Amino acid sequence: MASNGSKPTFDFSRVTKRWISSWRQNSVELDQWNRVATEEGRDDLTADELRKLNSAKAQALGEINRLISERDQLVAKTVRSIPRDWLDPEAPENLDWSDPESLGWLLADKEIELLNAMGEARTQDSKN
Repeated sequence: MASNGSKPTFDFSRVTKRWISSWRQNSVELDQWNRVATEEGRDDLTADELRKLNSAKAQALGEINRLISERDQLVAKTVRSIPRDWLDPEAPENLDWSDPESLGWLLADKEIELLNAMGEARTQDSKN
């Protein structure tokens, strides 16, 4: 379901310690692989060093994609609705947010905003 509100909604009532551990691990690994993917090589790299750097970057991109898929599974366990204007205009009306594939309809420029809103909602939830 997409909401017409300005912010997504979340439900953390069934979040487990395993979910929290998985979220933390995923975040750390994403950060590490992002550093590899964006690493700048020195100007004086040999052909072999450049090949190794490019290979590491390719591996990093694969790992980042895997980790984003894992993160989407974790997000899907908490998200209940996302504003319609955050979605591709061609998104189906009744998306099932418990299905991680539904997050594929999220506009790319809203991904960080969704994660930030989730963090804010989690902080607010833990205060209650």
